[in-house]
Amino acid sequence: MVRATLRQRAHQFDAALADLAAVLKANPRNAQARLTRATILQVQGAYEGAREECRALQDLTLELVWAACLASVNAATGKLRESYWQLRAVLGRHANAPPGVKNWVLTSLAEMAVRAGMTQEAEGHFRAALALVAALCAGIAGITLNGTAGSSRTTARPLRGQPPARRPCAPAGGGPFHIALADCSCCGTKTGAGKLADTERTGGCPHPAGGGPRGG
Repeated sequence: MVRATLRQRAHQFDAALADLAAVLKANPRNAQARLTRATILQVQGAYEGAREECRALQDLTLELVWAACLASVNAATGKLRESYWQLRAVLGRHANAPPGVKNWVLTSLAEMAVRAGMTQEAEGHFRAALALVAALCAGIAGITLNGTAGSSRTTARPLRGQPPARRPCAPAGGGPFHIALADCSCCGTKTGAGKLADTERTGGCPHPAGGGPRGG
């Protein structure tokens, strides 16, 4: 899965698809692989294949994840505004979605709104996504290196001359996935919209996996 992700980000799409096929042969219920495959197929213009992968996610992950996957494909095939409003409605039903998933959907909505010329809506979604990242960073800032919240003390310091260790990215908020931030220093950086990472990765900086509508 890691190699497929790296190949996808290097735009080696055929090689990435071959890796994903091997992953799915071993585990057809690997939602990460299916979402990444949907992203690549969309980039390649194989829209029906991408839709099939998005539909396959319906039994594997959150409604908000597979709905965003499907909306991305439909928005690229002549149903931009319809897809925008459908995804916005789904988001409205999932106010308590994991923060990373919510951030991904907000930025996806913002990008759709930009393409549709809906400037005010786009700005609102971007601001909401940035506010969510700021809130996550504020929470992370209160966590010490040994995982204890609510204290300003740290239990370890970098050696002189060495750069300080990066804080871990926002933890997963539930469900099979979370969206990794593009930069694990978090604050003041862009968000990693659509970059999925397995929640099995705990601690440290998860490598971006999957990809948004443009495939990384």
